Order: sequence, then structure tokens, then C-alpha cells
Amino acid sequence: MENENRLIPVRIAMLTVGFFAKTLSPEEHEELDEWISVSITNQKWFEDCLEMTHRPYQPSPDEEAEELRDLMYTADIIMKYFKNTMSEAESKYLQEWADASPVNRKLLDSFPKTDDMEVLCNYMRSHWLRIQYKKMLN
Repeated sequence: MENENRLIPVRIAMLTVGFFAKTLSPEEHEELDEWISVSITNQKWFEDCLEMTHRPYQPSPDEEAEELRDLMYTADIIMKYFKNTMSEAESKYLQEWADASPVNRKLLDSFPKTDDMEVLCNYMRSHWLRIQYKKMLN
């Protein structure tokens, strides 16, 4: 954006969020349109917002590395789960992970029953890639 320090009215910010969430009433949509049409600066600001929403999601290398480390750790815990060699802390971690999301629970239930770490890591990696792809589409 041209002037990143430019302040916009809170109402316009709320309307903009509503616009992207597709929750504006016709009156609110008209209010936002009126504000946009008042000046070239407002138009440019809104166009910049539109442009940002069309950029694909790209996590930073640090985010990707952290997510992958978490998944690899979880894969290691799951392997211990199948071998019945988890510590109490690991058991608690796995339970919290599975309870955190129906997707996690489904993933745990769908795991191949194996003690081959490579198979588990590949399974988790493919799961992680599907998550990244879905983020990119949204």
C-alpha cells in the first residue's frame, strides 16, 4: 500500500471485513461503496485490500518448518502409541492432539498400523501437504 500509516475509520474497516466475509447487508454494502467512491485514495486502498486477498497463502519458511516438526513429532508419538511405548506425557499429548480437532481424530484412526517410521512420516507429510494446499485455496 502506498501509505501504510494511513488511518481509516473503524466503521470502514468493519465494513471491509464484512465485505470479504460476505456478510454485509445491502445498506452496508452501499455505505462501503459510497466511501470508496469519495476519493482516489479510498479506491486505491480498497483495491490494495482486494489484491491482498487474491494472493495465495504462503507460510514463511519458519512456519512451515515448525508445522512439519510438530507433525513429525506427532508421527513419532503415534508410532510409540502403536508399540505401546508412550510415556505418560506423550500419551497426554496424543490425547490432546486427537481431541483438538475431528480431523486429527480421523487421521489418528486412519493411520496405517505399523512401526515403520518412514511409512508414518510419509503419511504425516502427505497430510501436511494437503493442509498446505487447502490453505492456499482459501
